[in-house]
Amino acid sequence: MLDQPRAHTTVLTLLARLQNRGVIRRDGDGRAHRYRAAGAEQQLAVMALQRVLDSLDDPHAAVVAFVDRLPARLRAGLRRRQHQPPRDS
Repeated sequence: MLDQPRAHTTVLTLLARLQNRGVIRRDGDGRAHRYRAAGAEQQLAVMALQRVLDSLDDPHAAVVAFVDRLPARLRAGLRRRQHQPPRDS
């Protein structure tokens, strides 16, 4: 899909949507802008996962199914983290 040329208005529309979702930030004035990621990779992954969970009828079941499919090492790490106080975001 991205191998084909896109109209510049299409690209601007996509960038505006990503900016509205908080995924990217726009820097610059006037007609010239630079776009960059709105956060670190981990933060963006959390945002994406949260959007998916918010769209589900039963997000708890999805999380449980996801955790059940994780490698044992990651599941053990999650169990250890459950017993720690939550970190401030």
